[in-house]
Amino acid sequence: MVLNPLGANFSEILSVLPDPLISQIGGLITILKAVGIAFIVYVIYVILRVIFTWKRFKELKEVLKKVDRIERKLDKVLKSSKKSNRKK
Repeated sequence: MVLNPLGANFSEILSVLPDPLISQIGGLITILKAVGIAFIVYVIYVILRVIFTWKRFKELKEVLKKVDRIERKLDKVLKSSKKSNRKK
């Protein structure tokens, strides 16, 4: 069993339709192509934005780790200075 390709069926439908209707459908198809291209561009934009946001979040996480480490060191220094001041 051999199936007819979709293009053959579509061309048969277009040959039956009147000319004014075909020109309107052509305009609609052009609009749909433009919308499809805009959608593809938007999806690419969203994917790139997610990638850059993920990288920024990763860098922020590293900075927060460094800040925590500095705070711990500072706490140790302050505790040791308080102990030395009490001894005097």
